[in-house]
Parts: sequence; structure tokens; C-alpha cells
Amino acid sequence: MDKPEKPEHDKLGGRLGLILTRLNNGQSLTVSGLAEEFNVCTKTIRRDLTERLAYLGLIREGKYYRLPKGVLGQRSNTDLRRFTRILGIEGLFPRWEDHLLNLLLGATDNNPFLIKNRPHENCGAFMSSLNALSEAIRAGKRISFTYKGKAFSQSEPYRLVSDKGIWYLAALDGGTLKSFVISAMTDIQVSNKAFMPDPEVHQRIEDAESIWYGDALTEVLVSVSARVAPYFRRRALYPGQEIIHTTSTGDLLIISRVAHPGQIIPLIKYWMPEVEVIQPVSIRNQIIDDVRCTLDKYTRTHEEEPDDKYTE
Repeated sequence: MDKPEKPEHDKLGGRLGLILTRLNNGQSLTVSGLAEEFNVCTKTIRRDLTERLAYLGLIREGKYYRLPKGVLGQRSNTDLRRFTRILGIEGLFPRWEDHLLNLLLGATDNNPFLIKNRPHENCGAFMSSLNALSEAIRAGKRISFTYKGKAFSQSEPYRLVSDKGIWYLAALDGGTLKSFVISAMTDIQVSNKAFMPDPEVHQRIEDAESIWYGDALTEVLVSVSARVAPYFRRRALYPGQEIIHTTSTGDLLIISRVAHPGQIIPLIKYWMPEVEVIQPVSIRNQIIDDVRCTLDKYTRTHEEEPDDKYTE
């Protein structure tokens, strides 16, 4: 027989909070057990599970209620959106409703979504460096370290930045904002000397499209063939990309803004021969020299190898 309601013991917020905690801990709960524990009628508990907590998608197995496996220990969707901003992938979920996010985070069986991972380095080998640097950043402490055979002292660490799968430290060294590959940093020491982080430096790091930092940006004018133009329209493939003209045949004229030639030259080579640098001449000539050097190397190697090298 159902117990009568006892409003003095029916603290809705506290009751739901405890139920959520136990569900998140993986427990299976019963209506009768919860009614006994909270000294309320079974009708109230049944309403808690089927109406007030309906958004959780609880699974009922006989008299037991539990969370789906994929949402155990879940954080809120607000936490998820904050995390995607940190990861720099908020564009994947710009205006997703909670229903879609719950599907995304649900059990892997029959999940309608599949997001392919980008290649990234295994940071297990330098986890101690990440920990030391993150603590230095949080405490606002200067650091010293060795990088590619050179000693750096009294550098001011600002952010740990993952770019194209590689972890970097963004730090001020001698007043200049630089990036350092964390896996190449050794002998990291956190000093007792504090510094006052500059909000403008933080903003520069946030606004930069890569780990190339520089005050002056160079505009690179590039011609893109109609054959690969759809890829460049779909998303920005070059830093600071802006499409400024489309020809009658579908070719594109784009501008890319870079802080360093090394930021774009490898990307130009990747899309050759479908792209061509028009300006500046210095970057165009560098690519021409690199291509000639490569052709000379291939020609020389071919002349030196016997024709039957790959035959049995």
C-alpha cells in the first residue's frame, strides 16, 4: 500500500539531486526503495523518474531504473560546449539542440554520428612537461628550459596550444611571443619569480590561426583551379583565407594572410599543380626553387639506379 505524502520530508531539489548522483554512479534504483528512503509515496517517485527526469532517457528493466551506459558520469551539455571551445572544434556543434548532443554522447551501439579523428601525437612521453607548464601558467611563474640545444631563461608561459595534433607552448621570451614544441623542451624549471600576464598577449594567442606569431602579416595572392575550388569554398584551407574573385571558368583568386612563409608554403605544395602563387615574388620563387631541387634530385636518382632495380 502506498505511503501517504509527507510534505515536510519532500525536498524536491535535494531528492532529485541524490537520485541523479546515484544514477551517475551506475546504480540501478527501484521505485519502492526510493519511496522508502525519502519517505514519500511511490506515485511521487514514479513521477520523478518518468516525468521530472525524463530527459535522461532512463532504461527500465523490470522494477529497476538505470542510466544508459553511454551517459554514466555525464557532464552537462553546457560543459560539452565549453570543452569544444577549448578544443577549437565548436564549429562542429554550432547550434545543436540538447537532443542531438545526447545522441552524440549516448551509447556507441547504433550511434548515428561518426567523427573521424585527426592524427595527433601521443603526449604520454611528455606528460610531466605538460603538468609542469600548466602549473607555471596558472601560478604566473617564469620558467627556464632547453630547446633544440639552446638555453632559455626567465620566459613567461601563457598557453599550451595544440595545433594540427602537435602540442606547443606559447610564451614570451625577451618580450617576443614565440612557440615551442613541448616534446622538444627539456630541463624545464619553474622559478619563484612571478610575472603579470598581459591580456593583450592572451588575445593574440586566441586570435592567431596557428602557432606562427608575428605582428605583421603578409598577404599571399593565390590562384586556385576550378577543379579544386569547391574544397576552398567549403572551408578555409589557407590561413586567413579570403576569396576575392571567381572567374567565368570557376577558378578562384584568394588571399591568405600569414605571419611566416613557413605557414603557407607546405600548404601550397600540397595542392600543386592546382594552385599557383602570384604574389609575393619571394614566396613564389621559394616554391620554384624547391620544385627544381626536387626534380633534380629525382632525375639524378633515376640516372644512378639500374633499370632492373625493381625486377627479379
